[in-house]
Amino acid sequence: MGWTALLLALSAVLAFTACTNGQSSTQASNLPTNVSAEAGSLGSAPLETAAAAQGNLQVPVYWIGRTKTKAALYREFLPLESGADPIQTAVQLMTSSKPLDPDYSSPWSKPSKFAASLSDKNVITVDLSADAFSKSIDNTTAQLAIQELVYTVTGAAANAGLVDSNQVVQVSILVDGHTDFMAFDQVKLDRPISRDATVQAPIWVISPQQGAVFNSGVITVTGLASVNLSKLNWLIQRIEPGGGRQSYQSGSTALQKTTKQGNFSFSISPPPGNYELVVFHADSSASASQADPDSKAFSVR
Repeated sequence: MGWTALLLALSAVLAFTACTNGQSSTQASNLPTNVSAEAGSLGSAPLETAAAAQGNLQVPVYWIGRTKTKAALYREFLPLESGADPIQTAVQLMTSSKPLDPDYSSPWSKPSKFAASLSDKNVITVDLSADAFSKSIDNTTAQLAIQELVYTVTGAAANAGLVDSNQVVQVSILVDGHTDFMAFDQVKLDRPISRDATVQAPIWVISPQQGAVFNSGVITVTGLASVNLSKLNWLIQRIEPGGGRQSYQSGSTALQKTTKQGNFSFSISPPPGNYELVVFHADSSASASQADPDSKAFSVR
């Protein structure tokens, strides 16, 4: 099927529901078709590609984590059942499950109704029930939560090949079928929103994910960084059976920069055991201090 035909088909049939109260959700055919494609006030950030998760049996989900200076978005790839809708699954996970990494969280509540549709103008319209916004949070967290939803929806669509990752994709958020809802009593949802590059975590480790288990051999560590640096530092500590930690290995890695962010990759070969990896950059204001760290626990068997 050609791209144009695929988009038209998706626009007609891509509607899905996450119901817990027996009510049916708003169908895609009932969503407004006159959503403005005008860019929002936020700048855009790169999308995932269809090759981002091996076999496409995973879906990207974004969470809120904290550095020493601010809150930011971090991503995990979580299981996607064969045949399951990627956008529905991603939103369900974001609003009702716990992240793998205990350093991450989400202020969302599970919506009793959810639907989505994809237009041929790179706009994804999602319709959530108002109970998704039931938690009381401040304005800064509310703004970040909206970006968390935008990143998750666009990431799931891009990772599944439903949108062109080379284009800016926007999300129009309806609540119970209506526009102009005041999300979390803080943010008015009055126009389509694109990804804001400034809310991405300064450093995040993509692989290994929290709790990953490897066979003995070479492990490739990969990640992204939005900091304006030429290199990052890393440290691996071995976690002893009694809970103590011993330094195992440390080093640095260069950033391969793109227009928006930097990629990093390096290899390690620890023997069997339990470990914690921390990737960070040096804090120029404090000797030996770790700035913007992201840590992952993993095991080798």
